[in-house]
Amino acid sequence: MIISTSFKADLKTIVRDPILVMFFILPAFYPVLFKSLVSFLTPIVYEHFSLDLTDYYGYILSLSILMTPLMLGPVAGFLMIDERDSRIQELIKITPIGFKGYITNRLMLPFGASIFYSIAAYFIMNIYQVSLLPLLISSFLAGLQAVFIGYLLYNLAADKVQGLTYAKGFGIFSIIAVADIFDIRWFSTVAALTPFYWIPRLIVDFNLFTVIASLIVNIAYLLILFIATKRQ
Repeated sequence: MIISTSFKADLKTIVRDPILVMFFILPAFYPVLFKSLVSFLTPIVYEHFSLDLTDYYGYILSLSILMTPLMLGPVAGFLMIDERDSRIQELIKITPIGFKGYITNRLMLPFGASIFYSIAAYFIMNIYQVSLLPLLISSFLAGLQAVFIGYLLYNLAADKVQGLTYAKGFGIFSIIAVADIFDIRWFSTVAALTPFYWIPRLIVDFNLFTVIASLIVNIAYLLILFIATKRQ
């Protein structure tokens, strides 16, 4: 009941802010954009460079999924920054829900929406076949990464303007995610230490090790972030 009420309140806040609306709906357009570009560029790239983009469709699908937490995470971050600036959080701390309950409710929006958008992205693009289990795990990781990005943004940014700058900078994570494409061992090794690397790995190379490693890395980052900011 509380989560449902929180969702409704968050959505009402989002629709009143053009920036939040943009970040919230962009994940619905990225799969369409990616699919259109792929359909247009695949024959052209093959004709001029003898490069078959179909070999990279798994990574392209992964990037489309990754765009979801990169967009929805900042939405939660911006909401919490606004409420911090307006001192609403001071009032919430003395309510029965408490600050931890407030943070949990706030981060449920990007978590749930990221899972939904990620699954939708797969069916909208329809360029690479993935079985149900890796798709569900990848979508779950997208939800965790949205939570991570949202809470990280909230703790890093002093205000919404600074938060928007950080949100744009998070785009670098998409390069890290597809590190394997560059075939540079040290780069892939470093990338594997970040949570964003593991969605493409699950999509293109699904196995037990990948599942375990992806869950460990993503959950570890969340725990480290929550522990590091606990006193705040």
